[in-house]
Amino acid sequence: MSRQYYSLCKRNHGRAIFIRTHEGREFRGFIRGVDSRHVYIQPLRPRRGFGYGYYFPRRRFREGVAVGVALGSIATLFLISPFFFF
Repeated sequence: MSRQYYSLCKRNHGRAIFIRTHEGREFRGFIRGVDSRHVYIQPLRPRRGFGYGYYFPRRRFREGVAVGVALGSIATLFLISPFFFF
């Protein structure tokens, strides 16, 4: 199943998504990166601070800017319109 999520995230890089994990955690944001184990998303609404933050491609992310979600823990993944949540 994680292979399907990997290919879905690769095809839709930069689009807004909703992810629910098997543990019940929910994430809404833009896909900023995908590797063989994680999908990295930037939250739709910043948790704190000003601006858009910074993205470091070598898995060094500032808190609240990009969140790594393990592909194997994803229970559901939906493509969404980002303007629905503003």
